[in-house]
Amino acid sequence: MNETRWTWIDSRYSGTWIKCRRKEFQAVALIAKRNKIEREACELEPRERLLLRQQRARPVADALHS
Repeated sequence: MNETRWTWIDSRYSGTWIKCRRKEFQAVALIAKRNKIEREACELEPRERLLLRQQRARPVADALHS
């Protein structure tokens, strides 16, 4: 009985770690996407850079902070 209890607790915690790792990988992917947009933006004029950031980078940043 005691072994079953610990197995259940261990599996619950491993599921939590899996969710954390998944969020971590999603965050890394979003940061990479944001960096790609910034590389494109550095070649533009300030006004165009602002528009690019508002149109493409803001949704990525919002997803990262949600």
